[in-house]
Amino acid sequence: MEVNFCRRCGTKVTQKMPGVYKCKQGHDLFYDASPAGLCLLLNSRDEVLMVVRSRDPGKGTLDLPGGFLGFAETYEDGTVRELREELGLEPTMYTKLTYLCDAIDMYNYQGETKTGLPVVFMARVKNDDVQLTPHDDVGSAKWMPISDIKSQHIGLGFNGVRKALYVMRRRLEQGS
Repeated sequence: MEVNFCRRCGTKVTQKMPGVYKCKQGHDLFYDASPAGLCLLLNSRDEVLMVVRSRDPGKGTLDLPGGFLGFAETYEDGTVRELREELGLEPTMYTKLTYLCDAIDMYNYQGETKTGLPVVFMARVKNDDVQLTPHDDVGSAKWMPISDIKSQHIGLGFNGVRKALYVMRRRLEQGS
């Protein structure tokens, strides 16, 4: 799709990357659905690693670590990169990522609604005392019993996060 002018203010736009444009007024415009990779990390006590967002959308709310994929990046590679960037976690610190679920999310950013296509993986940390170093859009991280995480805590309302927590609760209840 060719985009020449901002649909919000009418000024000329430039393409930042495939599907992402910026106008002279600073509006970001999105024209493609955006794939995202998330990870539901568990420790040996079956607690989930939840991160607290340090910026909008959803500043101060709980989320799963992860984010949007880079251009020509696989879901798994993007999720590994996001775990490294957001928490300082290297692949040697957790088990192999395995598919948990996927969803469709609506992500509101700077007045634009972007369609997100998250794939959520799960993994277990190999050491419960793993050092977490929050960076990027993560303000802090904490281990929480999955039973304590209610949908109202999520705040963001992202379907991918809610669905992942639901699927993981069911698996843990069934002992799998």
